Amino acid sequence: MDFEAIKAAAQGYQADMTRFLREMISHPSESCEEKEVVHCIKAEMEKLGYDKVEVDGLGNVIGWMGEGDKIIAFDSHIDTVGIGNINNWEADPYQGYEDDAVIFGRGGSDQEGGMASAVYGAKIMKELGLIPAGSTVVSIVTGNGLKDVQSGIQAAGEPMRVSPDMDALLAAFAAQDIRP
Repeated sequence: MDFEAIKAAAQGYQADMTRFLREMISHPSESCEEKEVVHCIKAEMEKLGYDKVEVDGLGNVIGWMGEGDKIIAFDSHIDTVGIGNINNWEADPYQGYEDDAVIFGRGGSDQEGGMASAVYGAKIMKELGLIPAGSTVVSIVTGNGLKDVQSGIQAAGEPMRVSPDMDALLAAFAAQDIRP
């Protein structure tokens, strides 16, 4: 695996990932109020050419890259806690303040930053031919809260079932093919 090519591809998308993260941060996404950020993520996946993008009955975004039966899943949540008194913030928590080291804002580190990386990570895997034959990369984006549990259960529909490939996981750990 050419880690330098992966790093170069990620660096090539740095401005896009930064823009995307700041856009996610700009939408308040407290638990049970994630609708705007869900639409933002869905639009980004569609723009990046995901093979399939859907929003399920619970408001989770699911993006598919590849065509195989084996699933490689990236899972992130997008709900955040409230901001409290906005006057206690050094910068507007919904602007995505940026300096040379950090993008600062509600959800930037927990976990919308991870979501931006996962969305672009699947794109990079496809571009570089890193999705193993017979596999599909699935980016699953979840909110964590339900205001009305009964309505949520009724809206959810049939659950997606994913079984881990334990042989592949054990082989990766045994080969120490896990890198930071």
